[in-house]
Amino acid sequence: MNNVYARTVSIETGMQNFPLCIGVITLSFPPQLVYKIVLVPMVTGLGVLSNCSVFVIIYRVIRKFKENRERKTKKAMVMSKDDAEKAVELELLSNGNVE
Repeated sequence: MNNVYARTVSIETGMQNFPLCIGVITLSFPPQLVYKIVLVPMVTGLGVLSNCSVFVIIYRVIRKFKENRERKTKKAMVMSKDDAEKAVELELLSNGNVE
């Protein structure tokens, strides 16, 4: 797997392990101990979820910023038809190829 797919699979697997861990703890221990034992996996799972959400938001904001910058650059580079004709005329005049 390339890096993108490996990261995706690792995040997805981590997110699937969180409810599995909670389920195993809930079914394996007496109800009096479950609240104390579940605290660590719950905090870890919520931490992973919040970190992934923050990284996705940051990634999308950066990607949107780069797309807007590229779009502005392309607009600046595109000449209108009149501008292109004038540029050709000026080039011909500067080279002395006018007939």
